[in-house]
Amino acid sequence: MASYEHVQGVDEVVKCLLEFPVKFEQNIVRGGLRAMAVVVQTFARPLVPVGSGVQHPGASASLVDTLRVSTRRVGREVIASVKIGDLRKGVFYSRMVLGGTRPHLIRARNQGALRLAGGLIVKSVQHPGARANPFLDMAFNASRDRAVQAGFDYVTERTKKLIAEQGATAA
Repeated sequence: MASYEHVQGVDEVVKCLLEFPVKFEQNIVRGGLRAMAVVVQTFARPLVPVGSGVQHPGASASLVDTLRVSTRRVGREVIASVKIGDLRKGVFYSRMVLGGTRPHLIRARNQGALRLAGGLIVKSVQHPGARANPFLDMAFNASRDRAVQAGFDYVTERTKKLIAEQGATAA
């Protein structure tokens, strides 16, 4: 019976092989998902509505300025997403743009008044509602093939690089 304990370098090779799945999961999969999301973001950017509706006085950014890609880990699962809107920048209305709104009454707060276009001042106004603009869904559907290809290309290149690094470390 042969024993592998006496072969030089086996411990280093085993250590490298054990590190491979961790590095693959943490870095390569996350990067591949990010590459896919960036393609969707690129397709979405020109679809974001600009200059329509009311300018929100507290907003320090426009809707398109808040379009971003993020990745996170939830347990063992890695999630990449394309997000829009940012409460810290005063852009709270992204859900209203994406999903639309029903007709609704807008009332002034704290016994104040609303100033409408043309200088008209009222205590309330009936909003007619807004049609949904699911531009993120449209971008996702339009970019699906390119996004998958970008993710596949990223994972392929990084896997080749990681294998080469592991081989160099083990040698």
